[in-house]
Amino acid sequence: MANLKAANLEGANLESADLQGASLQAANLQGTNLQRANLQDANLQGALLIETYLKEADLRKANLEESEIKRVDFEKADLAQANLRGSYIFDASFATANLRKAIFEHAKCNPKTIWPSRFNPEKAGLKVELLKGDRASSV
Repeated sequence: MANLKAANLEGANLESADLQGASLQAANLQGTNLQRANLQDANLQGALLIETYLKEADLRKANLEESEIKRVDFEKADLAQANLRGSYIFDASFATANLRKAIFEHAKCNPKTIWPSRFNPEKAGLKVELLKGDRASSV
């Protein structure tokens, strides 16, 4: 298991990397390519995920608690049983992601965040509100 706690991986190319069970707690993953990466059971608590590329990533049972997720496309990513409690989600797209049993309690998202067609953010414990950077006219 890799220990990358608080690592600055901004812009790194980690496509298809095997980071299963890795500690990425409080890591800077801004602009990082994690396409098809195995992040199953990884600890990303408090991580910075801004424009992070997570297409087809395996995030099953990953801990994303209190992470900052901005402008991330989770296209075909697997977030089954992932923990996103208390996360800040801004302009992200989960439209084609697997969110089966994902935990979103006390997380916040803005109205521009895209969810799968049958997913109800409020029922999942998310608070949908204008967040810093949103304009009142965009609601």
